[in-house]
Amino acid sequence: MELVVRDRTTLVELRQPGMKARIRRIKLEGPIADPTMERALNRAYFACGCEEGSVAVLMTLLTSLLLGVIGGFEGALAWWCIAIYLAVSALLGKAIGLMLSSLRLRRIWRSLFDIAVETP
Repeated sequence: MELVVRDRTTLVELRQPGMKARIRRIKLEGPIADPTMERALNRAYFACGCEEGSVAVLMTLLTSLLLGVIGGFEGALAWWCIAIYLAVSALLGKAIGLMLSSLRLRRIWRSLFDIAVETP
């Protein structure tokens, strides 16, 4: 389902619990129609944190491999330690990604709410 946002009333619907499960796309129309803002809104609204999590895992893996090649894969760089580092970095990266997307969404929502007009 596509949710068409034209005014403050439909904009407030985005914040209702369970709404994310019912819609697949958000379209901006009327005074708040802006393709750039629409893309940013959809990206922030449907973000899951996976992008940041995968970057964190990649950076952790590359760092662990580089340090292991330089100093040897012993002690803190044993294979099981690297596996723990990767799991922790995935969880932290995902959590940070969700937090950042929530902040982005709040900022976008506020600016759209200021532009949108109240429906009678």
